[in-house]
Amino acid sequence: MENAILKSEVIDLKIMELSKEQVQKQAEKTFAPKSIQVETGSLFLRGCVDGTYRCEVMEKPLYVSTSLGYHEVMIKGNKTRVKVEITLVFIKDTPYSTIYDGSTCCYVAMEEAGEITYMPYEKFLDWIVQKVQLQKE
Repeated sequence: MENAILKSEVIDLKIMELSKEQVQKQAEKTFAPKSIQVETGSLFLRGCVDGTYRCEVMEKPLYVSTSLGYHEVMIKGNKTRVKVEITLVFIKDTPYSTIYDGSTCCYVAMEEAGEITYMPYEKFLDWIVQKVQLQKE
C-alpha cells in the first residue's frame, strides 16, 4: 500500500469523473450569455517524465507515459491503465462559432465540495504539474 494515498491526504477537489450535465448547467450560468461546448480530453502533464506519481487531487496513483496521465481501472476482472479524462469547457460567441485557438476559450472543470468551478486551460497546465510528485519505484 506504499503507492496508495490515504483519503485524508487528498484535498476535496475532483478533476475527473465529473457529471457532464452538471458541468454544462453550471457553465451556462457562469459564462452567460456565451454558448457552451463541453468535451472530455486527456490529462496532459507538460514536462513530467514517465513514471508513477502521487497526485494531490487523485486518490490512486497516477501513471505518466509520454506526458499523458493514466490510472488503473478494472475491466472484465483485469487491472487496466486508461487515460485520465478531464472535462473541458469551450466558451463561444454562438453555438456555431469555430474555435481557432483553444487557449483563449478553453477551461477545465473541477469540483470542490460539490461546487463546479473552472480554470483556464493554460493555467491548469502549470497548476497540475505542481500537484504531482514522482514516486520512487
